[in-house]
Amino acid sequence: MGVDPVKPFECIGTVEEVNSALALSIEKYNGDLPFLLKVFSETPNYARYKNISADSWKCKFEREHFLSAADFDSIKQKMVC
Repeated sequence: MGVDPVKPFECIGTVEEVNSALALSIEKYNGDLPFLLKVFSETPNYARYKNISADSWKCKFEREHFLSAADFDSIKQKMVC
């Protein structure tokens, strides 16, 4: 959740992407928050990321990955930015 230097969800995204996704999940959740979202909602990172629009992440591309150049270009071309 971006609290420790260890990134447990590295296969999902960057620390910033995971924190943004958690904050967005809290904003869209109806009812009592599940444990992970409740814990995150009490961290300083929630306050930091809760006002960041999901649209701001749509077309950001991480340069360190295991895709071939052709596959990476193909994905970028199909993105709606």
